Amino acid sequence: MKAVLRNTVFMTLLFLSATFSAQAEQPLRPQPRTFNFQCSQGKQFRATFIRKRALVRLANGQQLVMQQIRSGSGIRYQSGEYIFYGKGNQATITKANQPFYQDCKTMTPAASNTVSGTVSYRERIALPPDAIVKVQLQDISRTDAPAVTLAEQTIQTQGQQVPIPFALKYDPSKIREGNVYTVRAQILVNDRLVFTSDTIYRVLTKDSPSQVQIQVRSTK
Repeated sequence: MKAVLRNTVFMTLLFLSATFSAQAEQPLRPQPRTFNFQCSQGKQFRATFIRKRALVRLANGQQLVMQQIRSGSGIRYQSGEYIFYGKGNQATITKANQPFYQDCKTMTPAASNTVSGTVSYRERIALPPDAIVKVQLQDISRTDAPAVTLAEQTIQTQGQQVPIPFALKYDPSKIREGNVYTVRAQILVNDRLVFTSDTIYRVLTKDSPSQVQIQVRSTK
């Protein structure tokens, strides 16, 4: 009887050890990081970094999806004629090799009052340069009424590929702890819907996160 008990305990410990080892070997999914930058001449911009991409929102509302490129020092991202240089808490943006946003320094992180993440899909196909990504923060608490959109972002991909980072700034006074909030994403080409999210991605309330990785599915 004691031998059976010892064998049972041994097998249980072996199973738990293998389980914990497998969990430890699983890579952690990188989380988006969002920062506000204050530049000379009173200019400001916001940048969200995820993996090897950066979503930059300029003061005029223009949004750039930038791809990380090789840099001898610090970090460097590019989208067409725009290049973002960053080192420590300082950054610069150039346009056509000319100064555009200069002497920029990070302000307090913009994680509060922001829902961020990425939009991607499983299909191994490239997005055309004119593809548009639309992301919405919605209140879906009422089942007898349409969803209420609290924040929305439209991203011109300009040839950039998934995952596409996003950052939705919302008004915290409109958030109610008992309500249900989700993030919805769509990808359009020539005003035609080609990808859409069909899963509920809850955020903000009831222990839900403020960062989500959204998988959209083809509408074909």
